[in-house]
Amino acid sequence: MNFGQTLNLGQVQSQKLALTQNMRQSILMLQLDTLDLTDYLRELCLDNPFVDVRSNLAVPSKNLTFSEATFQIADHYQSFYDYLLDQVSLTMRDTPLRKIVIFLIETLDANGYITMTDSEIVRQLKISNIALADAKELLRHLDPPGIGACNLRDCLLYQAESDESTSAKQSIIVLKEYFDLLEHHRFNEIQEKMKLTEEEWRHILTYLRTLSASPGMQIGAREVPYILPELKIRIVGKKFSLHILRRGQPEVIFNQMDFDQLSQSVDLDVQVYLKEKRVQYQEIQYNLERRQQTLTLVAGEIVKRQLPFLAHQSEILEPLLLRDVAQTLQLSESTISRAINGKYIDTDRGVFPLKFFFARYSQHNDINSRLSVAGLKAHLKSMVDHEDKNNPMSDQKLTNMLSEQGFAIARRTVTKYRLSLGIPPATQRKKMK
Repeated sequence: MNFGQTLNLGQVQSQKLALTQNMRQSILMLQLDTLDLTDYLRELCLDNPFVDVRSNLAVPSKNLTFSEATFQIADHYQSFYDYLLDQVSLTMRDTPLRKIVIFLIETLDANGYITMTDSEIVRQLKISNIALADAKELLRHLDPPGIGACNLRDCLLYQAESDESTSAKQSIIVLKEYFDLLEHHRFNEIQEKMKLTEEEWRHILTYLRTLSASPGMQIGAREVPYILPELKIRIVGKKFSLHILRRGQPEVIFNQMDFDQLSQSVDLDVQVYLKEKRVQYQEIQYNLERRQQTLTLVAGEIVKRQLPFLAHQSEILEPLLLRDVAQTLQLSESTISRAINGKYIDTDRGVFPLKFFFARYSQHNDINSRLSVAGLKAHLKSMVDHEDKNNPMSDQKLTNMLSEQGFAIARRTVTKYRLSLGIPPATQRKKMK
């Protein structure tokens, strides 16, 4: 390979590496709520003297009433485990395999690693090794990439396998075949065995350093106990308007005056430095705009699906899963999961987290008559409200009636739904008439 070819290859790899890092920044921005996004941007811009992050957020006064306050007190912040369980409930059907995935999540430590051996899991759950392998595969497809590993090598490998860049593909070879050498910093041996140039190895090593040894720590309980709606919807008749709330959104400002003054320098190092800082600003600005576009796109699809509820035409949610929105928008389920994570919308019915609008399907024999679980509960409550008070229906009777109406539901599920609605058993309802 001649010098020109080597230089060209280095430039192409450099561009792909920058793209990968830029994509990671974009993914992280999408996942963060407004408050955490502001903190992240400020930290990101610490080494760029030409960029300033502005925000009109202010700590709410204790003397303000709820209606006067900019913020709303959050009930709780989503933990790493809650984040994973939400993805499971909105992407997987209620099957034995799903139960194994939930068990595996419960075995994860704070870093996202499985803490039990395969033999221990198989013995405790009384399942086959094939079922365990299938459940692990499902777990590894959840966000963030890298969870469900048993060791550092596999954790890094799962992250690289979720990436399609050239550096990622070469890093997979390193992790699979030369991890021991990598762990002991015997880089020259890896480079020699893979027949890599200095430039090629440098890009691989730089990529490997972008991978996280603790993916579970990327998501967890936050100290700030406030939420701030990022979206607002207003409905007039059969039409609705949806927009990003600018109040509270961080703004990235570029100091063009200082930049222009330094641009007059003829020093080559200064020019390279200026170009680097300008590109850094442009990438941040682009990823912020992309975040808003994705958030608006996802929220718009959710609003369309749940318009009857938002327009006060119904008190129950339509069945909706992550994959429904993902398929319509032609995005991945992990992108939808990141977009709704910690995001709130201001509606005529109040402020809701976006994940509130996702409701599981109930099992109905007629696919065109499916209700959400919330809808089925509302239907169950209506049946009880209109029953003969002198002869209230038992859970078995309710189950039989639902079965006649086409709902394949077990008696114990009816009992669970009844209890969750605060409805006493038939014997107590009769006494309460």
